Amino acid sequence: SGFNRYGYGTVEFIKTDNEYINEVLSSGYCSVTNSGALTNGGIAKVACDYDVDYLLEQGYKVTGLSQEVPVANLPSTQYIDLFDGVSVKWVVNDEDHTADIKIITAENKLPDVTYRITQSDEDGNVIVHAQTDYNVLNHKGYEIAGNQFDKVYHIGRKPVSFIN
Repeated sequence: SGFNRYGYGTVEFIKTDNEYINEVLSSGYCSVTNSGALTNGGIAKVACDYDVDYLLEQGYKVTGLSQEVPVANLPSTQYIDLFDGVSVKWVVNDEDHTADIKIITAENKLPDVTYRITQSDEDGNVIVHAQTDYNVLNHKGYEIAGNQFDKVYHIGRKPVSFIN
């Protein structure tokens, strides 16, 4: 059996030299009954379901349909805030007398994240959306704090001299 960093467990059988035994093992279903709540130092509860009557008819005694396995070596997860180091502000262009909203990101931002403005209003409230491939971040050991992909920034009204 194995566990991932989120505390979910899986059951995997080790093949034997006896093909019939391998077939019997693969015909059943085993699961980690407390999957999703596993932590280092905890106990995984594995339960298996087989056609015990059929196996008895075939001359096999079935024991150990459940077992407790200690959990160890789960990798740690790094929780990240997708908006750490992100700011939004008005950028004024004196040459053509315009003002635009600009998203500014820190140099150390995650390379797999892009940002876009999804909504703004005349009071200067701007909603920024972080777009990323969640699976890519997961495989790198990151978990998004609070599952937050949108954030509202208040940058104030457009500078007065640039209102159309």
